[in-house]
Amino acid sequence: MSGEWVRVPPAEGWSTRFEEAEPVRGFRWDEGARGFAGWYYAVSAGDLIGFEPRLERDRLILLDRDPDVAGVASQPFWLH
Repeated sequence: MSGEWVRVPPAEGWSTRFEEAEPVRGFRWDEGARGFAGWYYAVSAGDLIGFEPRLERDRLILLDRDPDVAGVASQPFWLH
């Protein structure tokens, strides 16, 4: 990735691989926080994918096992 921000209309962005985009903010790792953040290694992607609530982690596990899923990206990224 070049690190630059690009804004295109949705019709022009369909070929963009969203799972290769950099997150727009970091994940919170506050000690004693009520939430649960971490990294999940997705075998299908061959990479770590960040998650914040446990429900998001559970969905990552299901997506990783689904043969119809073409890509998974960490929340957060901006889609306008």
